[in-house]
Amino acid sequence: MHKFIIILYFLPSLLFGQTTTELSLHSSYLNADRKIWVNTPEHYELRKDSLHLIFLLDGNNRSLFEYTVASKRFLEHNAVDLSDFNTPESIIIGIEQSEDRWDDFGDSLRSPLFQSFLEKELIPYVNAHYRTVPYRILIGHSLAARFAINTLLSQPDLFNAIIAASPAFPQKLTDKILARFDMLLHTKLPHDKALFFSTTYLKDDNTEEGFRYFSESLVKSCKSNAVNNFRFQFNSSKTLGHGKSPYFSIPEGLHFIYDPSLWQLTTDSLFPNGNTSPAAVNRYQQRIQQRFGIPVSIHPFATILADELVKQHKTKEAIALLRTEAELQPTDINLFAQLLALMKKYQSADYSNYEAKLKSTFSELKLSQKEQNDWMDWIRANSQ
Repeated sequence: MHKFIIILYFLPSLLFGQTTTELSLHSSYLNADRKIWVNTPEHYELRKDSLHLIFLLDGNNRSLFEYTVASKRFLEHNAVDLSDFNTPESIIIGIEQSEDRWDDFGDSLRSPLFQSFLEKELIPYVNAHYRTVPYRILIGHSLAARFAINTLLSQPDLFNAIIAASPAFPQKLTDKILARFDMLLHTKLPHDKALFFSTTYLKDDNTEEGFRYFSESLVKSCKSNAVNNFRFQFNSSKTLGHGKSPYFSIPEGLHFIYDPSLWQLTTDSLFPNGNTSPAAVNRYQQRIQQRFGIPVSIHPFATILADELVKQHKTKEAIALLRTEAELQPTDINLFAQLLALMKKYQSADYSNYEAKLKSTFSELKLSQKEQNDWMDWIRANSQ
């Protein structure tokens, strides 16, 4: 049994309104300490919901880590209504690499040890210490992108999706890697597997020139081997060089992985003939479970479904739905307020308990007294 030991714990720092915690961990496989940086969404400590996971190789590159966090958080929180799509929230883990990145990512004897570190130490540690959904994305650039693709080929069940920015495969390895891809694509994949990869075409970029042939060949191979549950997207830039390919690859890769046409519950299905359809939400949950092998939160639709239940004179069911979601997402004041308005209107016995919870949340979120009064006034007005 390999033990994963926390050596040092550093105080959290704020990053883009979320919390990043730095840990120093000892790996038995690597016989070394490695730092990781764990970024959790805002108010994570107050919530009970579980989140997807993103693992970023070269996480000690601070600008790369912060850019990855910003890219994902932007996709999570900038829809103006249900016609747009907010991706599921993630915990983002940056991983420190060895001083010689070849040891971790290349074809050295230590590379399999780094893969074992991910599989048998880091991922179990994160699952044990954070609330997680078993949907994992691995992001790498250059040599790290090479490692990410090799991991997809050798352990396809370890990550659900890969973002490989300018993978550093020389031309001489192309046929070997494509043969491994052919084996993967002729293996029955039980759930969705997504791969985003890229190259660049900046003039006189000799570094990228050595790797471009592989990416171009992989595009052709993937196009000719279309199979169920495998999808890919390739993109490139003519103005960015090898070192800056993550600039477009990370946000575009995340958007591709969370393709709204696959992940979103459309408003057309939610409001057939102008009425809310709880059946549409059930079908949506089943579709996500079947395609991706994971549950999906109905939190974005909770208040809409509660309204529909009330219209159908199913008040107890509406209150139960909102209560469940409020327990998972107590920082969603709008949802909490709707719950309390409904409980007050129908004289629920535990109204006072939930009112106390809301006021406690007000304090933890540091809402002003005016904001608190406005919310309580809204609850009173909507409970008539």
